[in-house]
Amino acid sequence: KAESAWPGLAEGIVDLAPFNAMVPQELQDKVATAKANIISGDLKVFAGPIKDQKGTVKVAAETVLSDKELLGMTWFVHGVVGTTE
Repeated sequence: KAESAWPGLAEGIVDLAPFNAMVPQELQDKVATAKANIISGDLKVFAGPIKDQKGTVKVAAETVLSDKELLGMTWFVHGVVGTTE
């Protein structure tokens, strides 16, 4: 039976590269904490407010995009250069 999978950090599908020696330990610790919070579900990466490239709010504050909404995105977030066309 075919099924969809949405693996990520918790499953080891994606991960962070090792830090360069120039990255301060304090920053490395903050990143490690953020990673642990993403895995535990305490930190929602796709939580609003999120703006598109034009500065329009696409995800309101206090709103978290579902997997279905993420898969259906046809826009880039603010700061990403490119086009979907």
